Amino acid sequence: MEPQVYLSIEAENCIIIGHRLIFGLSTFFNIVASLCLLKQAPEMQSEMKFYLYLMQVLVFLSDVILDVAIEPITLLPIFGGYCKGVACGWMSISTSLLLTLLILCNIAFCLASCLLCRHQALITGGFKLGTKTNYAIRLGFYIIVVSPIIFGFSTRFDDSESDLLIDEHDLDWMRERGPHIIYKRTFNITTILPLWLFFVS
Repeated sequence: MEPQVYLSIEAENCIIIGHRLIFGLSTFFNIVASLCLLKQAPEMQSEMKFYLYLMQVLVFLSDVILDVAIEPITLLPIFGGYCKGVACGWMSISTSLLLTLLILCNIAFCLASCLLCRHQALITGGFKLGTKTNYAIRLGFYIIVVSPIIFGFSTRFDDSESDLLIDEHDLDWMRERGPHIIYKRTFNITTILPLWLFFVS
């Protein structure tokens, strides 16, 4: 059995403040990066600029979801936690996590597309891909990184299982803090998910 976990109100408040500080710093650097991209990126790299702009938007969205809308409080080593953000009242934690992972997958896709654009701009000869092949590679990569998230969205999470795990690990105090969730440790969560996250990152 996993050890009992308890988080004090003071520690929770510190984590929330940390979320907001991270959001402020990240937003500042995102603005700086966007301005540099707008003014410094060469016009001839218009295709790459599209993916770079899209990446900046996605990074900002992920910051908003994690550090403002949800503000997740994780309870390691238990695979779960609760949220304190402004969107917790109408968006479930499982949905918000899947949405965040979907955004991160799209960031990985943008990064891979930038690398492919740069690669194709530098090489000549037989390694130069045609337009259709280029787009086919991007589409294939996108399907690979996004399909597990689409499967996750289509799979309904059983709230009763989470409640049983809360009772099993004596975590009744979580119910008073806000929307909560605990996932049962399975092979997919402990092995497949970390490997997949490593692959897309």
